[in-house]
Amino acid sequence: MPFAPPRREKVYEVFDVDDLYESNLKMFGDVFESLIGAVFMDSQNVDETWAVLKQQIMPYITVYANPLTLQDHSRTLLLELWNQKNYTKVFKCTHRSENVGNDEILLCGIIQMNHGGDKARPRDVFSLRFPKDAKHKVRSFYKQFYQVVEVFVFSVDGKEEEQMIRNPEMVYLKLCSFADAFLRENYP
Repeated sequence: MPFAPPRREKVYEVFDVDDLYESNLKMFGDVFESLIGAVFMDSQNVDETWAVLKQQIMPYITVYANPLTLQDHSRTLLLELWNQKNYTKVFKCTHRSENVGNDEILLCGIIQMNHGGDKARPRDVFSLRFPKDAKHKVRSFYKQFYQVVEVFVFSVDGKEEEQMIRNPEMVYLKLCSFADAFLRENYP
């Protein structure tokens, strides 16, 4: 009787597309670069490689590089706005997620000083809860986080901006107060 390996059942793990997007962008980019490199190595022709690249990438360019659709990318808008001001450049602005119970996830907007010892610890400034199975959690979160940061940035006048450059703690305190007001107004 021939040897037969034991049958294994396929195990499918449920995953959150937002989490996949967040943690694997570099991997997807590396795979894409490898594929284009393989096309070039096989064809040895830049024009043929460009034709394949163009065919693969044009649908994404029309969506993601179109100024009319850029308005839907709140995370990009947030980071661009955040990096325009001198008083926010000492901070990194990002998010973290945390499981809350069995059926919810908490997304927190955080700022972290780029240097400064104990002051460099990540500090939550804005948090929202979502059902774990909700679609586009990260996108929804950043849309609202952007609104908070936008109101904050445009409320700062020249004199206050100078004070914030000298005392970055003011950025954190004022941003937290704007986030609290936003949450009270929109989530009573």
